[in-house]
Amino acid sequence: MKTRRLLSLSLALVFVFSLCSGLVPGAAAEDLPKHSTPTAVELSDTGLIQFQGYYAANFTVTLYKNGVPSGTQTAVKVPASETFLSGQNLMPALRALGEGSYTYTVRADADETHAASDESAPSNNLMLEKLPAPVIAMWMSTTVVWNVVSGATSYRVQIYKDGVASGGPVTVSTSYYVVPITDMATYTVTVTAVANTLSRFFDSLPSDMSPAYDNTLRLSFDPTLLSKGLTERFFVEGPSNCAID
Repeated sequence: MKTRRLLSLSLALVFVFSLCSGLVPGAAAEDLPKHSTPTAVELSDTGLIQFQGYYAANFTVTLYKNGVPSGTQTAVKVPASETFLSGQNLMPALRALGEGSYTYTVRADADETHAASDESAPSNNLMLEKLPAPVIAMWMSTTVVWNVVSGATSYRVQIYKDGVASGGPVTVSTSYYVVPITDMATYTVTVTAVANTLSRFFDSLPSDMSPAYDNTLRLSFDPTLLSKGLTERFFVEGPSNCAID
């Protein structure tokens, strides 16, 4: 009986102590206030993130492609007392996921003094897409010319002889290319705009096939042959050679 009274008294004292210390019996010791939810969440054209997050040092960034969660990244704010985290670049991770519309959300991670924050509102959209294909304007003698594509760092020119690719593509930094015409053939080309691999753009599709440069006919003369009293004879070289007196 005496033992039961002592046990009851001990439980009563624990309950009184819990009330006085502000703890509710059964509450977990790790129950902590949440970090503030990050705000001002932005994603730049170059893939840099920026957001406002107080006190926390570590954050989890969730990427969304076309509205679907597509992986996470860790962001660290140094020092934790800074108001804004900025400068971390998501572009390599976004490019690895391919073309699409991207946003991200962020939450502050739990630490010794605070529980994890709620998820932020989504950032603005960033579209990753192909450059537009060049449009071939004309041939100027043996030089093929196309429009300048904004965002392109160079161009790949593929030559075709009689409709068959001739060698590998040639990379140039200009919006024209002097095609080496060496054979009796019909020449055409396609041009691909090449993007900066650190940008939000990917290489374009090849252009439409250019107009043809027909090198199957050629006018020449042979001054050693005579015809009807003339000292020069002109020749049209092609599928059917002929002479013009």
